[in-house]
Amino acid sequence: MKFVQNLEFNNLHDDIYGGLTAAVVVLPLALAFGVASGAGLYDAIFVGTGAQVSGPMGPMTVVMAGIFTCLTGRDPVAGPALAFAVVIMGGLFQVLLGILKLGKDINLIPHPVLSGFMSSIGVIIILLQIGPLLGHD
Repeated sequence: MKFVQNLEFNNLHDDIYGGLTAAVVVLPLALAFGVASGAGLYDAIFVGTGAQVSGPMGPMTVVMAGIFTCLTGRDPVAGPALAFAVVIMGGLFQVLLGILKLGKDINLIPHPVLSGFMSSIGVIIILLQIGPLLGHD
């Protein structure tokens, strides 16, 4: 018997367990980004998807930090506007790929490539937090 879209009574226990697992994983990350931006909890609640356990904020922060640094280093005045344009273009590409139903093609990227990308982002985030942990700017 269907209760809500993709939620049935026979797997309600698993759905609740999955939701709690996602909350435990995403909440600390969202709180950390909330301190920095003021929108961390909102992003954790409304940006994540049903199949995604970790939030998209960590990888996007590292990628956008590199883009922002590169663009503002070349032109300190126009750099932030160009970085914002990159974010908007990335969102438009995501919408376009969703409309064209190309999301399933992520399976063509080898698992070691995705795993290495996510692991390197985790290492970068940890390295960036060592200074504040020890009391340095």
